[in-house]
Amino acid sequence: MTLNTYNVYLQRKQLAMSINRVLLVTLLSASSALAQETNDPFPEPISSTAGVIQVNFSEFASVPDIDGQPARMMLLSDEPGTGRLFVNDMRGQLYSIDYDGQRVTQYLDIDDADWGVGVQSSRNELGFQSFAFHPEFNRSGTDGFGKFYTWTDSRNTAPDADFIPGGGGDTHDTVLLEWTARNPSAGTYDGDAPRELLRLEQPYGNLSQNLNSAFGKIFRIDPLGSNSMNRSYGIPADNPFANDGDNNTLSEIYASGVRNPQRFAWDPDNGNMFLADIGQNIVEEISLVTSGANLGWNTWEGSFRFISRSAVSLNNPRGDEALTYPVAEYGQEDPLLQRSSAATGLHVYRSDAIPELANLVLFGDNPSGEVFYVSADLLPSGGQQAIRRILLNDSGDSKTLLQVIQEKNREQGRSPASRVDLRFGSGPDGQVFLLNKRDGVIRLLVPSAGSQ
Repeated sequence: MTLNTYNVYLQRKQLAMSINRVLLVTLLSASSALAQETNDPFPEPISSTAGVIQVNFSEFASVPDIDGQPARMMLLSDEPGTGRLFVNDMRGQLYSIDYDGQRVTQYLDIDDADWGVGVQSSRNELGFQSFAFHPEFNRSGTDGFGKFYTWTDSRNTAPDADFIPGGGGDTHDTVLLEWTARNPSAGTYDGDAPRELLRLEQPYGNLSQNLNSAFGKIFRIDPLGSNSMNRSYGIPADNPFANDGDNNTLSEIYASGVRNPQRFAWDPDNGNMFLADIGQNIVEEISLVTSGANLGWNTWEGSFRFISRSAVSLNNPRGDEALTYPVAEYGQEDPLLQRSSAATGLHVYRSDAIPELANLVLFGDNPSGEVFYVSADLLPSGGQQAIRRILLNDSGDSKTLLQVIQEKNREQGRSPASRVDLRFGSGPDGQVFLLNKRDGVIRLLVPSAGSQ
């Protein structure tokens, strides 16, 4: 090898070594960055055994099948004025139930052609979503006498929507309707067609941080008022954006930054409002909601900065003091759960009828049907460390709700369900009901023999 040839060889070797150093530094930097991203931000899974509460239950009532398919129940609510419970089926039926559970009567079918609602229930998550009775429903001479409200997806998209997300589509609308019964105590609805309060065009994208958009928000309205843009409902003066003088904020908004809120509930002792919100693919959330709160989506998913459908950042969790982070959250990768987990709920238990449940926030997960709790008085500060399970006592055996439903399915001659679609219901004196979409049975949590 000549001197010139050796020098060229040496220069090439030094260049290769430099490149390797650069590549090594780059790879180390990339590894460090990747280490701060994850699809499972909770290193410790929810314990399957620690703090488990076993609760007795009874089969309280059964809701009728439709075309051989179990009722798709979403909400059970007490109407104390007439002394009845009400439960809905997503396909349009609203049923009344006597307090003893012995009689179930169809009160109204909002999908009846006479009403022109056109409930869109073609998919599992679409349909008659919720309902509420005005507190004055059975008080003659008041403005709310005979009034109740339904929140439903509608295939009738002909009317102009009050809120449009943009981007086209308009596969269906979601509509808030007011119904007025002439005789609130009647066995079936005896009023006229409903009055429309507001209509939203669906579907919508990520608009949760846009305060000039209705989507991804919690609204607070007065159904008997008329100071909204469409004059069909009222906006309370103490809403956080009602009098801010900003044309780029909607006065109806109570809270923002939600993704797919399933249910909310109030603590009867202190008025705390809790919300179950479904995450994208990683974090499920239970949050305490206050006026003007921003829950972070889609900048944050739970306590972590949102990166994509497959990753959140571990850098600086809960790092924005302006946001409201979950009091409890859990990962979709948790081994207790099935794929595509979704938080649901809620019920704050302040009764002493079932001592084991006293002063707990109850919530659940779908599709697994796991029932969870955290303390209502010592609220956690995020994470899943404080989350504990509630199992059902089935003749001495601890079972999940899914296992109980599967046994019922076998009795019914059905194939055992693979999912639950859990919802909670509330009755008089703090009663807690468990609803599902797989066997038509409403289950009531009851005290053990020793606590009665």
